Amino acid sequence: MVIAALSVPGCRKKPVAEPVAPPPAPAESGGATVVQKDPDLTALNAAYKKFWQEQKSPPAKLEDLVTKKYMTSLPVPPPGKKFNVDWATMQVTLVNK
Repeated sequence: MVIAALSVPGCRKKPVAEPVAPPPAPAESGGATVVQKDPDLTALNAAYKKFWQEQKSPPAKLEDLVTKKYMTSLPVPPPGKKFNVDWATMQVTLVNK
């Protein structure tokens, strides 16, 4: 039996490498370069949209999301980035400073 197991080397499954998608290319938006999506942006956009729906107008500044209790605090953007409201899509994005 041992000889039979050693004589069939091609029967094992070979691991299949998972394809890795390249990071998305930066897109232009209103003269500022949009960097990437961030989990904090998802929460920030959800709070922004909820504020707008309930207050019937967008917040004058992002800090209003905290003062009106839509968020406990604003996320801190990564170094060299800042939050920007894209008025065409009405979404908060990260852009280069």
